[in-house]
Amino acid sequence: MASKSTLRRQKSAGKVVASGRTHKGLMSGAMGVIFGEEIIKPVDTVVDMTANHLEAKADAMVKADDAHLEELRDDTTARDGRDEDVDAAHDEVVTSRAQLTTIMGDKYVARLGFKGDTPEDPLELARVAGAVVANLTKIPAPEPLLEDYTFNPAKWAAKISKTLGMLEGAVAEVNKEVREAEATLSVKNEAIKDYDQAFSVTANLFSALLNAAGKKDLAKKVRPSTRRAGQTVEDAAAPDPTI
Repeated sequence: MASKSTLRRQKSAGKVVASGRTHKGLMSGAMGVIFGEEIIKPVDTVVDMTANHLEAKADAMVKADDAHLEELRDDTTARDGRDEDVDAAHDEVVTSRAQLTTIMGDKYVARLGFKGDTPEDPLELARVAGAVVANLTKIPAPEPLLEDYTFNPAKWAAKISKTLGMLEGAVAEVNKEVREAEATLSVKNEAIKDYDQAFSVTANLFSALLNAAGKKDLAKKVRPSTRRAGQTVEDAAAPDPTI
């Protein structure tokens, strides 16, 4: 669902643009009475251009909001995949730890880096798995507790490395999605800023022109809110729009 702040702005923009296009004759006519007929056409042009400009900024804002929401949906997919991989990696690490404990004993397993509960957090789990892989190749192994068992540290390191690779890949994908979401959010914020500026200029202009035409009721409907940027006073006081 689109953000409420963007929906509110979009709603107000539509009203202001429609007001300008519908009541352009009233606005330019009032200016013609005050300043002479030669000003009518320039005022018509200004009203058209400011309405078009606001409409374009509103469209850009909506597109930026949609792009950010789409990116967030991608994040959800990445996180779901990450969670599945983390669960599988956690199970593999727990299983390897239990097997190594049975084969080699608690002291050796603790020296490898297995201490306390196996962490659930993917970054912590990756650090533990990475330490175990490194220590398997560095720390001398004692005699196995199981009779006739030949302990091969390299094979165990390769097994846990495979799990570590899956885990690191999942975390890297989520980190990538976070960076991309930050980028689309930045674009959205800039689009909102540009829209708010265009709205302020356009709404103030149309409100002033309608007041000059003696249409205070119409001017009131497009008056910009001082409390909520990018919205009319009327829309700022209304319930949140829904889609």
